[in-house]
Amino acid sequence: TTISVVGVALGVWLVIVSLAILGGFEHDLEGKLIGANAELLLQKENRRAFVADAATMDLLKNTDGVVATSQFLDAEVAIASNTNHTSALLFGIDPVAAPLVLSVLHAPLDQGSVDALGDDKSHAPPGSAPGAPGGIVIGIEMQKMLHVEVGDAVRVISPLVERMAPIG
Repeated sequence: TTISVVGVALGVWLVIVSLAILGGFEHDLEGKLIGANAELLLQKENRRAFVADAATMDLLKNTDGVVATSQFLDAEVAIASNTNHTSALLFGIDPVAAPLVLSVLHAPLDQGSVDALGDDKSHAPPGSAPGAPGGIVIGIEMQKMLHVEVGDAVRVISPLVERMAPIG
């Protein structure tokens, strides 16, 4: 009977520890998912581009319960470095307004800074379109796959470009 009591006690202990660990992972994952997505998205049918004019943005900002608004765009793209390439979901954000909406932009990064996205002095890689922004934030797994470091140039290739140009 001692062995069975110890066995049941260990089983109960294991379940309690497992639930505690999973609860911690759930809290962390929930924070990352909610922090990376707005609580409400306004989109046109079939996810076509929706550009809100100033009057629409003011109307949204003045709606009860709305804390902040920001426009964004998203697209499936290919990202290539000098040594490798991968597919990705690219989010274009307003570097001034987006931090008010997405708490994930306040989280510390292992390398680099989100502040560089809004820096007008950032330098676009050679061959970029005139006035092209020079900043992008990628995750650690993509960094490893592309073999890049902070400051390295990557090419973003979109299948939605309507005309071909010398830069892609």
